[in-house]
Amino acid sequence: MQRPFLLAYLVLSLLFNSALGFPTALVPRCFEETSCNSIVNGCPNLDFNWHMNQQNIMQYTLDVTSVSWVQYNTYQITIHVKGKENIDLKYLSSLKIIGLTGPKDTVQLYGCNENTYLIDNPTDFTATFEVYATQDVNSCQVWMPNFQIQFKYLQGRAAQYASSWKWGTTSFDLSTGCNNYDSQGHSQTDFPGFYWNIYCDNNCGGTKSSTTTSTSTSESFTTTSSTS
Repeated sequence: MQRPFLLAYLVLSLLFNSALGFPTALVPRCFEETSCNSIVNGCPNLDFNWHMNQQNIMQYTLDVTSVSWVQYNTYQITIHVKGKENIDLKYLSSLKIIGLTGPKDTVQLYGCNENTYLIDNPTDFTATFEVYATQDVNSCQVWMPNFQIQFKYLQGRAAQYASSWKWGTTSFDLSTGCNNYDSQGHSQTDFPGFYWNIYCDNNCGGTKSSTTTSTSTSESFTTTSSTS
């Protein structure tokens, strides 16, 4: 008598979970994706153009435009990168984000060899990816892990345009971070680090009034990539 009762119980449980929209073979997800209202530039007073000037690299800026909590210490972030001048896509050979601390350590945005073409402007683009954030000691803020954006111009078939190149160094990595600078505020990194409330909890330790700040005047963009 117990076996039919148990079978009926299992069938009813599956039907109940299905009616609620839960996958019948999986435990319901414990976390809902939550957007952070406040994203803070952790070192707005540092000079991030200094390192690029020393390396003869055209200036770029980076903003973190959105952050969403996925689960545990995983966050999905969107960055917007913009160059001081527009560089045509024909000069670009490869563009990728490297050194990530997250589910992926590299995100390829453009590359002929990799057959990847996610952007159409190397000097005005956005990228979305996941990172593992690090919690501040005795704080309810978490920091974006540092990473690098690797640009390679004039390689492969793009080399044919070398005679009209006028933007300095052609292959370089631009890095994020607030922890490498001299007594005059000259940063050895090229972009700031950013932080936000853990789990995007806007009541955690009081809300911050600061919002995303780039290394120059902030602008709002909604497209994935644009051309000048």
